[in-house]
Amino acid sequence: MGDAVADIIILSFNRAQETVAAIESALEQEGVAKKVWVLDQNSDARNLAIIEAFCAGKDVHLEKVGRNLGVAGGRNYLSHLGRAPYIVSLDNDAVLADKRVVQRAVEYLQQNQTLAAISFQILNYTTGEIDELSWVHPKGVRHRWNDEFDTVKFVGAGHALVRKYFEAVGGYDDRLFFCWEELDLAYRLINLGLKIRYVPSLKVLHKVSPELRVRWQGGRFYYHVRNRLYLHAKYGTPALETAVFALGYIMKGAYNGVLRQAIRGIWDSVEMTTHFRRETPDWRRYLPNAVARGYIAEHDIKLRGSLVNRVRKELLARLPN
Repeated sequence: MGDAVADIIILSFNRAQETVAAIESALEQEGVAKKVWVLDQNSDARNLAIIEAFCAGKDVHLEKVGRNLGVAGGRNYLSHLGRAPYIVSLDNDAVLADKRVVQRAVEYLQQNQTLAAISFQILNYTTGEIDELSWVHPKGVRHRWNDEFDTVKFVGAGHALVRKYFEAVGGYDDRLFFCWEELDLAYRLINLGLKIRYVPSLKVLHKVSPELRVRWQGGRFYYHVRNRLYLHAKYGTPALETAVFALGYIMKGAYNGVLRQAIRGIWDSVEMTTHFRRETPDWRRYLPNAVARGYIAEHDIKLRGSLVNRVRKELLARLPN
């Protein structure tokens, strides 16, 4: 089929059977020239052996780095190995819902030149219903889960990117490691005057392995707080508003029994911001321009309501199971 049009990237860490199913799902894609890339981030010997045995003799490029680069770093690593004009990312506990998802994603991006990314619809593998934990869009459009709409976020479990735009903004921010890395990339893409669209006809079935995910009690809330406040500073959120969110995270941490994570996340977000600005003399280039601010307001902020409403509904609430 000639040179690859789509690079399909999958990060691997243990859960070998789910990873094998994800790779198989990628290999089964039809109608488009593709290359499948897998990065193992230090799986134990038993799980790695299963993954290696499956990949042997197949058109899969398996990389092993022996350490965890994080979601952001891992996706950067794999993306830079490929050269295809489109990058499709799939979580290793998910499968593409049919054999033409990648083909349709590529065709959609080819026909919509102002798009930088597509957010796939993520369904629960067992129930076939919308995966609520993967719904990153405003609750104000939750009823439109079967409609297309422009958005400011895409879902890590399944999405497609245009390589030239991905590379133009420098890929993911490795500092984030895990959590909010998609939003950070999206903001920079939007700042180029590009759009992101939720396309529900492109479906992923997510197996949602809670026992193998990073749990809130196991450090997830720390990354959630640290990275979100870092992004507030990175993209010029007013200091007072950022302080309100920091206070909200303290209250939410106390309410959910993860107060120490909240405090550590707030402290480390300041350190991250300091290092970022010291290492990036032209950091102001990240501040959203007028077009980007209008787009973000229209497709996110307005749909979330006032600052008071956002604090009440988003911060002062139970963490999802």
